[in-house]
Amino acid sequence: DTEYVHLVIGMRRIPDKGKNKPYPISLPHSLFSKEDPNLCLFVKDASLGAVEDELEKHPVAGFNKVMSYAQLRNNYTRYKERRKLCAQYDAFFSDDRILPMMPRLLGKVFFEKKKH
Repeated sequence: DTEYVHLVIGMRRIPDKGKNKPYPISLPHSLFSKEDPNLCLFVKDASLGAVEDELEKHPVAGFNKVMSYAQLRNNYTRYKERRKLCAQYDAFFSDDRILPMMPRLLGKVFFEKKKH
């Protein structure tokens, strides 16, 4: 029951180096079929408290866990632990300031599952 979306983008000039920074696209419908998805947010260490406070004031449905980069790096060092984390949540979101560091830290498990 997996649905795929294929998008072809034409560019005038091909960039010299690939970037891991996403470009936001507005979608009229949710990416998740479940009513209440289980989502996790990775943030920069310094902004963990501020993000948690903001989510308490203005809750966003589905965001059940906010984790700092240091927590992720220290608590999920083994492959088995990262695979278990990947299975716990429907999708993962990351602060754009730490996004370039995520592929090396998370490994191929997350990127094979397309949960990033």
